Amino acid sequence: MKKVIFLLFVVVSGCLTAIYFSFGATRGNSPIVIPEFPEPKLVRSFIPPSQVAPSKISVPIKLSIDDLQSFANRNLVRQYTGDTEYLDGTVRGKLNYKFKREEDVKVTAEKGKIKISLPVKFDVRFVGNVLAAIVRVPFSAKTDGELRVNIAVKPSIRRDWSIKTEAEVDFEWIKPPRLKVAGIQIGLRNESDRFLREAIRDNLYRIDDAINKEVRLREVMQREWDNLTVPIMAADTISLHIDPRSVAASPLEITPKEVTLRAYVEAGISLSMGVGNVAGARKKSLPPLEEYVPGEESINLNVKALLNYDALEQEAMKALQGFEIDMGITSVFVRSLRIMGSGERLITAFNIDAADSKGTIYAVGEPYFDEETRVLSVKNFELEEGTRSGLVEKAAWLLRPVLMSILSGRLSWELGAKVDELTNDAREIIASRELNDEIELKGTLKSAKFDGLRVTSQGIEIGLNLEGAVTLTYTPK
Repeated sequence: MKKVIFLLFVVVSGCLTAIYFSFGATRGNSPIVIPEFPEPKLVRSFIPPSQVAPSKISVPIKLSIDDLQSFANRNLVRQYTGDTEYLDGTVRGKLNYKFKREEDVKVTAEKGKIKISLPVKFDVRFVGNVLAAIVRVPFSAKTDGELRVNIAVKPSIRRDWSIKTEAEVDFEWIKPPRLKVAGIQIGLRNESDRFLREAIRDNLYRIDDAINKEVRLREVMQREWDNLTVPIMAADTISLHIDPRSVAASPLEITPKEVTLRAYVEAGISLSMGVGNVAGARKKSLPPLEEYVPGEESINLNVKALLNYDALEQEAMKALQGFEIDMGITSVFVRSLRIMGSGERLITAFNIDAADSKGTIYAVGEPYFDEETRVLSVKNFELEEGTRSGLVEKAAWLLRPVLMSILSGRLSWELGAKVDELTNDAREIIASRELNDEIELKGTLKSAKFDGLRVTSQGIEIGLNLEGAVTLTYTPK
C-alpha cells in the first residue's frame, strides 16, 4: 500500500505566554515593539468516531458443520443407563437399559435445521415374573437392540447472547428388542421408545448448557466489541478508529456447510492520517442483542489527514522565494515565514527584508478549500492588530492593501493529488485487512466528498467522507 507522505512535524516552540516581536527601522529613533501576541489555541487534532455519522457493518460469525460435528461428538453422552417398570397381562417386571454410542455422531443441515444422527446400541435385562397357570414364575432374560436417534435442532440467539435450541427427537429402529419367556413373545419397542424419549427430553436442557459453555458467544462478542475500540495501525501514520454503538442479528443462516450468525454493528468509523497517537474509545459493556431490521449495510468513513505547517511553509516559500513585492517607496522580499494555528484562523509570520528595514510582520486569515479547483488558500487575510499599530509610526507604507493581496495570493496549495492519494489509501485500507487472527475486514468505498477543514496545533486537517460497504468476518480459531 502506498504510504501517505507527510513532511516533518513542526512543534511551535516556546510557551508563547509573553512573546514580543520587534520591527527594526533605520529611519526612527527606536525600534517598533509589537505588543504581546496572543497564544495559539491548542485544539484537538482528531474527531473521535463517536462524533461521526453512523455506519452499519455486517459481521458474520461462522461455524462449520464439521466443527458442529466435532462439538457433538465431544458433548453428547456415550453411555446412558436407566430402568422402567413393565406390566403387560401375565408378565410383570423391570427393564434395565444400558445404551451405548459406539460410533461418531453425524451432523448435517437441511431446511434451516441442524440434524444430529446418533447411532445407539443397547442391552436390556428383564427381571420379573410370568403367570403360569395359577402361580407366578420368576425369570430373568436379556436381549439387545439397535436404533438411530435423530435430533433436529433450530437454534436461536437471545437478547442476553445465550443460545437456545428447539430440539425435535425421532427414532429410526434398526433392531427392535424382543424377549421370549415361557413361550410368550414380548415386544419391547414401545417401552424402549417411551423410555428413550423421556430420557432425552429430561436431558435436552443439557444440550443448551453444553453449547453455551462451548461456544461462549457473549464472551466472544464482548472481546471483539472491546477489540473494535482499539485504534488499528494501518501504517506508520495511519490509524483506523471504530466506535461500536449497538448490535443486531438476523436469524441464524443454516446451510449444508456452515451456520452463520450475521450480526450488524452500528458504529462510527474514522481514518486518521498523520495526526499522531490518538487514544481509542473507552471500553463499554456489550449491549443486549437487538432484532435486525433489514436495510442497507453501509459505511460512512470519516477521513482526517494532517497537512502539517512545515509542509505548508515549504510550499509557500517556493512561491515567495526571490519574489519582489513593489511597494512604490521600496521593494519587499520575504526571507522566511512561519505558520501557526489560533482557534479557527491561521497566523503567518513573514520575515521581510526591504531596502531600509528588516523585521517580522504578522497576518491572520482563514483557511479555505475550493472543492472544484481543490486548492487550499487563505481568505480574509489581514495584518494582525499589534503589527498594524506598530507599523503606523515607522513603516506606514507596509499598511498598503497591496501587500496583503500579494502575500495571500502566494499562500495557496494545490491539494487535488493529495486528496486523490488519501482517497486511494483509504480504499486500500478498507479493501482487505486482517485486524487480528480471527477478524478480517473487507469493504469497498465508492463516493468521496470533502468534509471540512480544521485548524490544529500541528497543522491543518483536511476532512473527507467516503461511503461504501464493509464486512468484518469473524472466524474462530
